Amino acid sequence: MCKSFDLFLLCSCFLLSAESRTDQILPPQNVSLRWINDFCPELSWAPPQHPGCQYKVSVLSKPRETELITETQWGQYEIMEGGFSQFSLKTLWNGSESEEVFINTSNPELVKDLRCYIYSATEAYCSWSIVNHTAHLRFYYELVNDLQNHSSNDDICSSNTQECSLYFSTNGMKTGCYLNLKGIKESEGIFLAVHILFNGTVENTYAWNTFLRRLKDDVRPPALNCSVKKIENALEISWVHPEVGCHSDWQFIINSTVCNKNQTLKVNEKTSHKLLWDPHCPHRISVKATCESGETPWSEEIYLEAEDPNVLVYAAVLIPLVVACLAAVTFALFWKFKKVIFPKVPQPKNLIDDIYDNNNKSIVGKTYVAEEEESCKITLVADPEFSRTEDSH
Repeated sequence: MCKSFDLFLLCSCFLLSAESRTDQILPPQNVSLRWINDFCPELSWAPPQHPGCQYKVSVLSKPRETELITETQWGQYEIMEGGFSQFSLKTLWNGSESEEVFINTSNPELVKDLRCYIYSATEAYCSWSIVNHTAHLRFYYELVNDLQNHSSNDDICSSNTQECSLYFSTNGMKTGCYLNLKGIKESEGIFLAVHILFNGTVENTYAWNTFLRRLKDDVRPPALNCSVKKIENALEISWVHPEVGCHSDWQFIINSTVCNKNQTLKVNEKTSHKLLWDPHCPHRISVKATCESGETPWSEEIYLEAEDPNVLVYAAVLIPLVVACLAAVTFALFWKFKKVIFPKVPQPKNLIDDIYDNNNKSIVGKTYVAEEEESCKITLVADPEFSRTEDSH
């Protein structure tokens, strides 16, 4: 009984000593909080009367390691994941701690259900639901490499946010934004994160919410572009690989229905696959891509009709008939228009005779033919005067 009583006194003295020692360490004095910008809080305080002491700063609004510093001022790049952020501050001296000092910032919740996803190498989309009636609500964002620590910059409070250039509206309210990813290297695409700022006016007071979203956590490429071709007794299905990266390798799911029997196959990191082809059954085929952080919709269904088993018989009968009909029509047309197709060519001998005859006909036609004269009898009569003249000589 005495030993238990002595132990109780010893513990009580120890606790009182520790409590009195804690009471002797003063917490930071006159703690104040100001925001350099919407992403950067700054704490400052007056030092207590403990030379060489340290300060323990903690962010309580979300899990994070605490920091030990010796200065009387602290600041860092901070994303609230909403509109609330809380900090605590302690004095550490000679292995003991002071009481905590709490300080916080509280803004009205402006949006909820914020989601951001990437659907192509150059485009992403963010959507949200409106919570409060916020006048002049605006969406700002900055694309950063998630592998790099923002606080490693020379200016930890630097922010290069830009306002959304293409909003999507529902009932006159902004509920979405299309993000432009042009200029981002393909190797960096899957490491993209978005620092987001919403701001506006609630009850005539400025309010803001900040968020972080990693695009690689939600990947939604469009449906695959697929094609099918027959190769002997198989169907070769091919598709285009998604241009968006993912946490893990892409896996392709092929859904086929043959003779009303459904079959699902999974193919890893390939862009083609062969299926057995049954010509007696119709085929329905569609493909989609899936990975750890997203998937595509099903591709447009490809439908192949079953082949008629009597096709060869029909072909053996119809093809000769068609050829015979075409030959008959061709011969009939040839016979009808043979003089036009193959006109008669005159022989050279006949051509010369024709030319000669034509010339003669033209000469005769132009020669003068005298009329036949009537026959008459001529009688010679002597001239008396001519006779006398001749006698005188």
